[in-house]
Amino acid sequence: EKIKTIGDAYLCVAGVPKKDNQHQEKIAWLGLNLLKLMGEVNSATQQNLQIRVGIAAGPIYAGIVGYKKMAYELQGSTLEDAMQMEATGRPMMVQCTKFMAQGLQ
Repeated sequence: EKIKTIGDAYLCVAGVPKKDNQHQEKIAWLGLNLLKLMGEVNSATQQNLQIRVGIAAGPIYAGIVGYKKMAYELQGSTLEDAMQMEATGRPMMVQCTKFMAQGLQ
């Protein structure tokens, strides 16, 4: 589910708000398919657009914030880890934390 955009980054999560035992596989699948889709767009348009994908797994805090315009907000070190993975990742690659990689094995 789309949560929000942060600058030029797009944040999405799996396993929230309902627990999902396959959340790690689903978010990894999404990351890989985003790369595939970007390749297809580039081929069709003769462009060289690139994206970076960073993923992490772990606990987060979630809640509703706001009074007039409510928003679903996420916070926690797992979110910060995912943002760090994206920010330091190589273009057209999925970079994940060690904890995420272990969960996918």
